[in-house]
Amino acid sequence: MVLTLLTAGSVRAQLTFLSDSRSVSVSGWVQDADGNVSQSYTQSQNPSASFASFAGNVSGNASGPYYNNTIYSGSSASQNSSLTSAQISYSASVGAYQSYPAPFGHLYSDAGSTFSVSFSVSSPIQFSLTDDQHNWNPADAGESLILSSSTHGTIVTGPSLDPTGSGTDQYSGVLEPDQIYTLQISLTAQDYYSPNAYQGFDVLLNTPQLLPVPEPSSSLLLATGAVVTGLIALRRKRQAAAKS
Repeated sequence: MVLTLLTAGSVRAQLTFLSDSRSVSVSGWVQDADGNVSQSYTQSQNPSASFASFAGNVSGNASGPYYNNTIYSGSSASQNSSLTSAQISYSASVGAYQSYPAPFGHLYSDAGSTFSVSFSVSSPIQFSLTDDQHNWNPADAGESLILSSSTHGTIVTGPSLDPTGSGTDQYSGVLEPDQIYTLQISLTAQDYYSPNAYQGFDVLLNTPQLLPVPEPSSSLLLATGAVVTGLIALRRKRQAAAKS
C-alpha cells in the first residue's frame, strides 16, 4: 500500500489559453478641393499563429493636391504581445498625423492595436494586473482595458483618466477554475483636431503562483495513521483465519 500526503507549498501558475485575436491596423486618405479622394492607404497585420508571440508594426501615408498646396496624412501602429502559462503582456503604440492647418474634411488618418485572449485556470490563482498609459489624448486617442469572466461578468475595467496624460493603474484578485476569462485591450488614434495624435499603452497580467495548499493538521495525520493500522491488522487476522 502506498499513501501520498499533500504538504504545504505552491507551484507555478498555469493559464490555459482557449482563443486569441490580435492585430494592428492603419488607414487614411486625402481629398482634393472638389472632395475627390486623391490617395488612400490601408494596412493590417496579425500574428503568424494562435498564441504565438506577436511583434506587429504597420504604417501608411497619403498625399495629394489641395488648390495650390500639397496636403498629407499618415499613421502607424505597433504591438508587442506574448502569452505564457504565468503571464500575459501587451505593449503598444499608435500615432496619426496630418497637414496643419488642415482643410476640414479633406484628410483623415487612424491607427489601432487590438488584443483579445480567452483563458481558464485549473486551480485558484492570485493575479496582479497593471496598465501604464502614455500621452493620453481624449480628443484624438482612446484606450480601454476589460477583464471579464463567464460567471461574474466584468471584473476589471480601465484605465483611469489621468489629466497629465500618463498614469498607472494596479488591480489584483483571484482567478477561479470552472469559468472562462477574457482580457480585452484596445488602443486607437484618429486625427481630427490636431496635427499629431500619439498614444502608448502597456498592460501586464501576472500570476506568480497558485494559492498555497494547506498543510494537513496533526489530527488528520493521526486519523489517517489509525485507518492504515486498522486495515493492516484486519488483513493479518483474515490471513490467520484462512490458514487455520
